[in-house]
Formats: sequence, structure tokens, C-alpha cells
Amino acid sequence: MIHAIVILVVMVVLMPHLTAAATWRVERDGTGDFVVLQDAVDAAESGDTILIGPGRYPETTEFDYFYGRTLPCSIRLEKSLTIVGAGKDATFIEPEPEGRNQFGTYGLASISSGLTLSISDLSFVDCDGMAVLFYMDAAGELDVHDVETQNCWTGVSVAGLDNGSVDSCAFRGILSGGRGVLVFDPIHSLSVTDCVFEGGYGGVDIHGANSQDISVQQCQFTGNSVGVAVFDAARVAIEQCSFLSNHNRGIGAERAVDLRIIDNTIEEEEGPGITLARCTGLVVTNNIVYSNVAAIGVYSPSEGARISGNHILRGADGYSVWALSSYTGPPTDLDFTNNYWGTTDPEEVAAGILDGNDDSDIRMFVIFEPMADGPVGTETMSFGGVKALFR
Repeated sequence: MIHAIVILVVMVVLMPHLTAAATWRVERDGTGDFVVLQDAVDAAESGDTILIGPGRYPETTEFDYFYGRTLPCSIRLEKSLTIVGAGKDATFIEPEPEGRNQFGTYGLASISSGLTLSISDLSFVDCDGMAVLFYMDAAGELDVHDVETQNCWTGVSVAGLDNGSVDSCAFRGILSGGRGVLVFDPIHSLSVTDCVFEGGYGGVDIHGANSQDISVQQCQFTGNSVGVAVFDAARVAIEQCSFLSNHNRGIGAERAVDLRIIDNTIEEEEGPGITLARCTGLVVTNNIVYSNVAAIGVYSPSEGARISGNHILRGADGYSVWALSSYTGPPTDLDFTNNYWGTTDPEEVAAGILDGNDDSDIRMFVIFEPMADGPVGTETMSFGGVKALFR
């Protein structure tokens, strides 16, 4: 008898943990469990899955933003869920215009702590706020897979992640001032992989000294204002990406720690390929960098930088390296040895560099010898061989 009672007590204690997670269906034609997205989210428990069928979902609700403001959104999330659409060409979360206000309408908004969200196979359209806002006090986990945003102010904005991934996504037409992926600290691990950033304001922006262990890999940045920008963050890797015709710059980094820029192909006509300022432990290697303005612009020296093994190529009106006069510290040599410059003639290389040898107001001096005596090995090649390695 006592043995049976013990078993019964154990079963009662464990029963909540043995309960299978539920799956809910949202269908516009009424054949699912719900027609409205927020109704499904409200009914679900943490750990459940919501399947969203084809169609456009214009309904909005509200969420509590910061500073006491309440803003409109399509989905208000306060629990851990898996949300799956019928495909990014079939399921569209598109907030209705009358739900918007001056601060923008959001797609999915979650300001909480310790939640886990997986979202995939759908599109966010015309969110003049953020398509996905996921700000955790701590211990958040986020997986965004095969999602597209169209004409949104920002695609995915995150903070407070222990672990996160954004992969196989497309961010098109990001509005002025916004970013495809916007990262604020604290972040302990985040990967952005195999994504497309096209025809918008910014690609990936990474902020904060507590944003760490972030990788941007195998992504394409085309026709934006800025490709990738890194401010203060640590242990960031930008690898095997392509940058083409980004108007302001391809990659910009300031005060980054242990930043690696490796195996990228960068071709910019209107802005610099890479800009650097006050980084520590910087590695820039195995890249092809071309610009008709400046392949690499240096605003101030970076401590312990290794910039070698690159193709550094300039257009007819540009510089290979441009050291700016904004730096006012002590005269400093910049180590650019062992790179390929499209020529092995030292005078031709020097003619393409603007530094303290050309302008007494510039306090940085580029050291480029010894040079690589020919094209160095690179992982990727595109854009017509990047001007056929400067012809």
C-alpha cells in the first residue's frame, strides 16, 4: 500500500514534465485552431509549437515598450515558443496601416527574461518598427531560420542572449536608420550565417563591450549604406562574406577587441572597403578589398593589428590605404607588410597610399614593404575576379 502511494506521489510530481508540448494551427480560412496570430500565442504554453498557414496576417495587438510606452505589434511574446510558417513566400506577417504610430509597428515583440524562441519559414512585410524584437534581461535563446523581411525599419534586434542564430534569412529594403540585424549587449554567443542583406540602410550592427563571440559568415551585403559595423564588441569574426556597392562602407570597426576579418571579398565604388579605429588584437587577412575611394581607411591606430596576406586594390580615383588626419596622437607606423597591391613596383604602391609622407597633418605612416610578390591565396573570388586583381 505504501509502495503504491509513493508511486502515485511521484507520478503527480512528474506529470507536468511528462505532458507533451502542444501544436497549434493558425489558418486564414478558419480550418485551423485559430485565425488570429495573437489568439494562438495567448492559448499556447511554453514549449508549444505554432504552425502558421499561408496568407497575410494584418491584425495587431500591443506590447509594453520602454519608457512607459505601448506600441503596436503583430505578435506579443511572453513565453518560449516555436513558430513555423508555411514558407517565406507563403506566410506574410504584414501589420495593417491603421495599427501604426510614430514609433512604428513591430512584427514579433518580446521584452522578457530567459525565453527561448525559434521562428522560421515566413516573411515580415512593411513593419516600420522592428520585424523581430527580442530583448531579454538574461539567458535568452533565439533561432531565426529562413525568414525574410521586406521594407522594415530593422529586421532582427537582439539583446540578452546566451545563444542565438540567424541563418538562411534575407533582409531587403531596410529603412533609413535601421539594420538587418541589430545587436546590443549583453550577447554571449550569436551566429549570422548565409544571409542576404540587400538594398537597405544597414546590414549587421554589433554594439557593446559585453557583446562577445559573434560570427558573421557566408553572407552577402549588396547595395546597402553599410555592410557590417562593430563597436566595442569582443571576439567577432567576419568571414567568407561578399560586399558589393555599399554606399558608405563595407566593414567598419571601432574599439573592437579580437576582431577577425578573414576570407571576404569587398568591392565598393562610393565608400571605403574597410575602416578601422582603435581596435585591439585585430586580424585582417586573406581578403580581397577594392575601392574607388579607399580600400582601407584608418582613423586611428589599432594595437597589435595584423593586416597581411590581403589583396588591397584601388580604383583610378581612390587610395589603397588612407590614413586620416583625425588622429592626433604620437606619430605611429602602420604595419601593412606582406600584402599584394596589384603591382610589385614600390613607387606605384606608395602613390596609392595617403599618409604622413604626403600630408604633415597626418600622424600615421604606412609600412608596406616587404610586399607579397604576387596574388596571395584567398578563399573566395567574385565580382569578375575583382577587377581581374586590378588588371
